[in-house]
Amino acid sequence: MGKACCGSEGLTDDEDMFNPDYVEVDRILEVAHTKDSDTGEEVTHYLVKWCSLSYEESTWELEEDVDQGKVREFEALQVLPDINIMVRPFLPVLWQVVKTDASLLGWGAVFRLLTVQGRWSAQESSLPINVLEIRAIFLSLRLWERILRGLPIQIQADNATEVAYVNHQGVTRSSLAEERPSSDSWQKLECSRTYKNNNQLREYQLEGMNWLLFNWYNRKNCILADEMGLGKKRSSLSPFCLRFSLWASVDLFSL
Repeated sequence: MGKACCGSEGLTDDEDMFNPDYVEVDRILEVAHTKDSDTGEEVTHYLVKWCSLSYEESTWELEEDVDQGKVREFEALQVLPDINIMVRPFLPVLWQVVKTDASLLGWGAVFRLLTVQGRWSAQESSLPINVLEIRAIFLSLRLWERILRGLPIQIQADNATEVAYVNHQGVTRSSLAEERPSSDSWQKLECSRTYKNNNQLREYQLEGMNWLLFNWYNRKNCILADEMGLGKKRSSLSPFCLRFSLWASVDLFSL
């Protein structure tokens, strides 16, 4: 009959040795204040980074279960130093970099070693991707407001519209955007109008224009993809010419 091999402390190979560092607080990363649904009293939780464990394994713990010395260290770090106004202009700008991203399913953000992510509701996922990208910035800044308040923040994102919106602190809105008709009013165009020099859209270009118009009427994002040189530029611009009656000022076949 075989025997299980034992270590120097009498533990079998199937048993894990307990590391006491796993229950020792390394540092506190964040604080959250909520109300108890039963008593209505305020409850404080701290996001704890444990010794010898990664940041991904950080957990929220009740205030009474956390080392008060670590709590005092965390609170001291929340107080911004008072830098002399004469010295400040000579100091380099230390940007607080927040990286965000979003898709039609959810969003995520990274700040220093902290990460956050979430999924959109059914109503939110129907919004345009540019709106969701900007909403991801809003949610991440709101989450880390206590840390970032009063500091120079740099948002890093991969969406050009989102970057322009943030850099210009908003956008201007055309009155034409309010005139979009209902989806029921869309009608398929059976033939192309005649352009300069009697040019017309080819059959596949007309099909692409109808598809773009259908998505525009139904408020859906879309991308027209095709082989190089088949006239995607004309197919893409033709719906705008049709919608805003710019036939006289735009010649698709001169592009």
